[in-house]
Amino acid sequence: FHVSEELWHDPLQIVTGMSQEEANKLRKGWDLLIDIDSKYLDFSKITAQLIARAFEFHGIKNYNLKFSGSKGFHLIVPWSAFPEEFQNQETKNMFPEWPRIICLYLNNFIRGSLEKEIGKTTSTIFSSTAKFIKDEDAQKKVMPDLVLVAPRHLFRAPYSLHEKTSLASIVVDKKALEDFNPLQANPLGIKPLSYLPEARKNEAKELLMQALEWHQEQEKEKKAGQPEKKISLENRKFEDV
Repeated sequence: FHVSEELWHDPLQIVTGMSQEEANKLRKGWDLLIDIDSKYLDFSKITAQLIARAFEFHGIKNYNLKFSGSKGFHLIVPWSAFPEEFQNQETKNMFPEWPRIICLYLNNFIRGSLEKEIGKTTSTIFSSTAKFIKDEDAQKKVMPDLVLVAPRHLFRAPYSLHEKTSLASIVVDKKALEDFNPLQANPLGIKPLSYLPEARKNEAKELLMQALEWHQEQEKEKKAGQPEKKISLENRKFEDV
């Protein structure tokens, strides 16, 4: 089973080929879903940990995460955490543009730390293969990424079974993420936890503001022909979180 990150007044009124204006009238909001895609579960786990810390760095405490059922994780920040209006725009109408910008911003925000952590892990795993460690292109091939948001974007429902692995898409306690093992997702032995947390009003406003400001700067620099600047957890003093 899959569910939508867009929230609707009446989903039965959704029709193929709706205009943006029609969709905006029908949509009442959207949850921010971070969909981590990777070839390797361990690297997805590192990414999820960094995204979680990035949320907290931006003042977001009420978020949750779940195992995808295969090699990834889904982190969610509920709609109630976002301001109803921002920069003279109704936030609900800025889907998929604003959540997509947030994903790009977070991807850039954690990139430096992610490369460092992936490097540590690959150095351990492939310690007998020096060529792999020295090959920067090889490391790039295993780097996890965030799936960008698109209209009608669906994701696997909590506790739904993955069609290839038959594992359940279980909710994972944030504190237990580091020790997570896919065997815990055996559908015959799971203990259900709530996935959608209660959020404070405007809890995600800082993240939204920083992401939009970053995007605006990127667009200016792109027009000026300047290379993209990589922000990182280190130069934001992220270790204090």
